[in-house]
Order: sequence, then structure tokens, then C-alpha cells
Amino acid sequence: MVVDQQSQFQFFRKESWLGGWAVVVQKHYNQKWRKHRGEKVFKIKLPDFEEFRQGNNMSPDEMRSYMKEKGVVPSRPWNERPMYLSCTSGIIEPYIPPEKDEKYSVVSKAGAKQKYEWGKKKFSSHQAVKSLRVFEEEFDVSTFLDEASKIYVDAHKALCEGHKQSVNTHVGINQSLIQNKELTANLCCSRYDEDKLHRLVTDHCYSELCYQTNLKTMHWDMVETLERPRMVNCFVSPEEDFHDTFGQITVRFHTLQKLAVYDRFGRLIYGSEDASKRVLEYVVFEKQLSNQYGTWKLHSKIIPKWAPTKDQPIPTRAIKLEETQAAAAPAS
Repeated sequence: MVVDQQSQFQFFRKESWLGGWAVVVQKHYNQKWRKHRGEKVFKIKLPDFEEFRQGNNMSPDEMRSYMKEKGVVPSRPWNERPMYLSCTSGIIEPYIPPEKDEKYSVVSKAGAKQKYEWGKKKFSSHQAVKSLRVFEEEFDVSTFLDEASKIYVDAHKALCEGHKQSVNTHVGINQSLIQNKELTANLCCSRYDEDKLHRLVTDHCYSELCYQTNLKTMHWDMVETLERPRMVNCFVSPEEDFHDTFGQITVRFHTLQKLAVYDRFGRLIYGSEDASKRVLEYVVFEKQLSNQYGTWKLHSKIIPKWAPTKDQPIPTRAIKLEETQAAAAPAS
């Protein structure tokens, strides 16, 4: 064996099958990595652009035979569109509150029935909380009630945040100023905080909460909490579809609130800013448990059948000048 120091090649003398000697040149100095050096080079099949150009002019039979030759599976035309469910369309298992929140005697028939219904509802809620902890391991009822109270207050305040204009600017408006359309539009341009509301309430509740709030000024305040919020019902949707699992919790609120609603002319049409009122509500909170970034949101309110009817707001409208003159004119 002869080694050339300049070229780093190895020359081997090997006996040829013809009877003579032949010189074999090995370019790799270390034959151990010869295979790996050869694998560094890949044979890439370049696309045939002529086939792509002819593919647009192929008949269906030619295209079928070509795809069969190449082993390509034909694509299936899908007409479905992606759909995202952010919330449910209502209350899955509505809670039926007892009439006037009363407790009957256990000895009576109504009391025994009420006790049975409470026990049944408490057992189902306990099982639902267990299913809820599968998705949220650190779920605690007392901690959730504090969070629900904060969501309840913040959602109502966000609804009124856009209506921060003082009512005193509306009170001194006379009939001549009301006829100024530009001034009336500026007074009625205040709206609620939509971004904050979408973070606190579901899409189902958003449409109900903002219904008929346009061109109105609202003032709401939570005076105090008469009783601590209490969870009365919990429900988790069946886990048949693991990707769309929702949880709903019904919370009982007994509070003292103030509410005043003014129309676009600054006239009080509902409630009062001075008088407070006791409010007993059953509020439903919902969360998409299958969503990793889901949060609890205000979803709906349960209005029992025995609840008293609410006072209707006093409707107001702008009176035209011709109607005022006709009313003031003496009858002939």
C-alpha cells in the first residue's frame, strides 16, 4: 500500500482477474464513514411542470387514470363549515325556586315533598360538582360564590358605564332645545361598554341584557348584601361530546339595590336614585369546561311564576310644535 501525502489518497495494488495487477484508488481516507458520507446526498425528484400544465386540460377519464397511476387518492369536496359554540341557548336544567322562598313544615304533605325535592336536587348538584372537578381540579364552592358576586356586580356596572353623563345636564332642557337634533344626538350617544360586557356575560345573555337600552341613561348601585349568595343548583352537560362540555351553576342573590332609568330627554321613566329596593334573584352562571381558557360568565336569570309583576316604564315621546299649538288653541 502506498499513501500519497499531498492528495491523501490510498493506492492499493490488487491482482486482476486477467492475471495482472491493477491500482485501486480510494478517495476516502477513513473508510469507516464512507457510507454516511454517501447518505448525505439525496436524490430529489423535481416536479414536472409540463404535467401540471397538461393537468388542467385533462379529461375526467385521463385524470382518473393519471391519479391511479401515481397512487393519489382523489379529494372529497366538503361543504361543511366550522362552527364554534361559545355558550348554550338557554338553561339546561332550570331550577324551580320554592314559592316566595318559604319553608313548609316537615310534618305536612307539602313540607315532605319540598324536603324530598331539596334532597334530590342537592344529591344531583353534588354529583355535578364532582364532574366539574374533572375539568377544574381546584374548584371550590365558597371561592366561586365570591367570584360570582363580583361578576354579577361588574356586569351591571358595565351596562351603565356608557351612561355616565350626569342627569343634571338633561333636566334643564326646555322644549326649544329638545328640537335641536344635534344636541339630542349628543345626549343620546352614550352606550354601554361592549368589550367588558362580552368578558363578563355570554352571547345568550348579552342580547337579553342590552335589550331596549338604546337612547336611555341608567344608574345602578348595589347598596348591600342582605344574605350571603348561595348555590342552589349545579349541572354539567353529559360527556358524550368531550369537546363541548358546559357547566351551569344557579346562585341565589338577596340584595338591596338602586335603579333609575332616564329617557333621552332626561325624564325619569323607571325606579329612583334615592329609594333602595330588596331584590331576590336566581342567577345562572355558565362556563365552557372543555375550553382551557374558559371563564365563568353571567348566562341567564330564573324568574319564577309566583314573582310579582314589575312596574312598566312610563313611555315618553317628542311632541311636535303643531300638536302643541293645536292643543293650546281654544275650541271654537
